Amino acid sequence: MLIGSLEPWTYGGVYSGGLVTHSNGFQLGSNNGFSPAGLAPVILGGVAALNGSLRLADRVVPRVLDIPLGITGIVGVGVGLYGLAEARWYTHQMIAAYPKIFYAGASYGSWLVCYGGLAILAIAAIAFDRPRRLGSRIAIALILCLLVLVSSLALAPRL
Repeated sequence: MLIGSLEPWTYGGVYSGGLVTHSNGFQLGSNNGFSPAGLAPVILGGVAALNGSLRLADRVVPRVLDIPLGITGIVGVGVGLYGLAEARWYTHQMIAAYPKIFYAGASYGSWLVCYGGLAILAIAAIAFDRPRRLGSRIAIALILCLLVLVSSLALAPRL
């Protein structure tokens, strides 16, 4: 999730000239200006990584860093889906007038954020549950994965 927010979320270019531009989660504002969409996965992904590292080392996790993994995962999935929707909007704006000249679409950064959030949700569902209900939590995690996959395919740009 942390890495995905720094990777390209959208791309656009000109067919004949070879010019391609990329925008990450911080550049989704107008004219590639600042957007807070990339800030949430960076902060929450870093806190989740630090939280997990401290727990694996059997250290005491400070209360400020003890954010529930479910919240972190939901925010990651939400921001990833927002990035896919922004990429679809960007694609529409880019190719609306001249579809034979310009091309655009979603890049892999928003997918990384989305699937990073899903991985955190799956870890939260499986690792922190009583053993007798493990099967139901795995089923919930798989249903969440399926929902994100279907919604991301629905938001994917059609070129």
